[in-house]
Amino acid sequence: VSFDASRDTVAVLKETAAKHHCDARWSLVRGSDADVRRIAALLGVQFRRLPSGEFNHSSVIALLDAQGRLVTRTSLMGDVDPALVAAARTL
Repeated sequence: VSFDASRDTVAVLKETAAKHHCDARWSLVRGSDADVRRIAALLGVQFRRLPSGEFNHSSVIALLDAQGRLVTRTSLMGDVDPALVAAARTL
């Protein structure tokens, strides 16, 4: 989910998806500021726009089920989170 709908247009998101070889299982999306803030709150992501126009944000991996419900989340970066892996295998 993009924090920056003004710069991350549909075309930019398509280009990003192609660059990173995202298949049909991935959705790169943008929305209104209110929608993005609501999604960020639900997923536990904090962010703010810097004076430069860039964003500062927390790093979170969220695992959602097929209905879009949050199954688990982790802030562990650089190492494997066994709980996240176990939840993904269960799904």
